[in-house]
Amino acid sequence: MKKLTPIRLSIIAVVLAIIMIALALPSENALANTGKPPNVRFTVINYSQHPFTMNAYGPETFTFEVSPYSKRNWVVPRGTYSFVMTACNHTSSGKLDLNIYQIMHVPVCGGNAGAKGEKHHNIDVSDYIKMVRITIRNKINQPVRLYLRTLDNHYYLNLDPFEKTTLIVPRDRYVYSFLACSELQSGYYQARVAVPLDLKCKKD
Repeated sequence: MKKLTPIRLSIIAVVLAIIMIALALPSENALANTGKPPNVRFTVINYSQHPFTMNAYGPETFTFEVSPYSKRNWVVPRGTYSFVMTACNHTSSGKLDLNIYQIMHVPVCGGNAGAKGEKHHNIDVSDYIKMVRITIRNKINQPVRLYLRTLDNHYYLNLDPFEKTTLIVPRDRYVYSFLACSELQSGYYQARVAVPLDLKCKKD
């Protein structure tokens, strides 16, 4: 067996020191996986004619407000937020994942945003507030005051004889009523784009 000379002992000590330093340092992948910034970008693009507002509650509390036909950006702490939003004068609630950057698209009322790009980074507000543009036709030869309602939404419209109008409402089943032909006319209407609400007198 060869004797361990001082030179050999020094070489062994240097090699062991290098190995210990290498083991103590994190790998390149470990460095890549631990360096997420604490904040993330959140963008709202409002294509509609109404202001957009959202109150978000999570790691912190925020109020996001965007004027009609405009865009805004924020940088917020990462996390999952509960929200209450108002768009097209109607309200909805849900969860918002801001562990990744998100772009929220507020469509023209009664439409959808049709946002392009990766779905998990793009949010369509019409998935939460489902609006539809309906057509209402007065088929009677006299003016009509229409009352259209659900538990949450109420609309009053005045229509001239044979007038046709459009209205943007949440998708829902409505009760309607109006006075015509000397009696109260009423019924149910499922709000759909291709199905107009025709106002007629009951047949004898």
